[in-house]
Amino acid sequence: MSCCSGGCSCGKSSQTPAQEQVFLAQLDTSKGMLATHDWMKGLSGLRVGEEVIEVRFKNNRKEFYRNSRMLRLQKDDRIVVDVEGGHDVGTVSLTGELARKRYEGNASDRKRASLKNVYRIANDTDIEKWLEARKNDRSALIICRELAGSLGLQMSISDVEFRGDGKKITVYYTADGRVDFRELLKLLMSEFSMKIELRQVGARQNAPF
Repeated sequence: MSCCSGGCSCGKSSQTPAQEQVFLAQLDTSKGMLATHDWMKGLSGLRVGEEVIEVRFKNNRKEFYRNSRMLRLQKDDRIVVDVEGGHDVGTVSLTGELARKRYEGNASDRKRASLKNVYRIANDTDIEKWLEARKNDRSALIICRELAGSLGLQMSISDVEFRGDGKKITVYYTADGRVDFRELLKLLMSEFSMKIELRQVGARQNAPF
């Protein structure tokens, strides 16, 4: 929906889609987050026609999100998305009708209302914080493997991923049987002083990263 063709005060009268993305990316982070959270109070009245997009994270992990604010998104845009207890940064991998069809084919048993939302197009601060967090992935992987080995746990830790806001670490592992990793979890929380999630993956996902 366009508010003008060249003369209104919206500030976008002659902007290309790329320029609009830059405009959004330069918005103040705190104001953007506040506006998003205020808007999200009305989620109970969501419309079925709202856009679903596919977002790619580290190691080609993909999840679907709802573009509730109807941001003009394109493939490969970096975006900030809602996650439990914070936010993360991902890359748009699919939009439009193709994303909707893939979502309906892969997650037909889920209700649209359960999808989390896109906050905004990532700005420089978001990107810098995300990249800084990612720098710690390799060293954290080594620490996790050493701690698991010291406890004699029969598990193979394949990767570690810091969330975009730097407040959570996800540890990916494989195991042939059930593993009691309660002690490992305590050690990891003490080591990193942040929320830890241990997520079991299949053998096919355990390839070197």
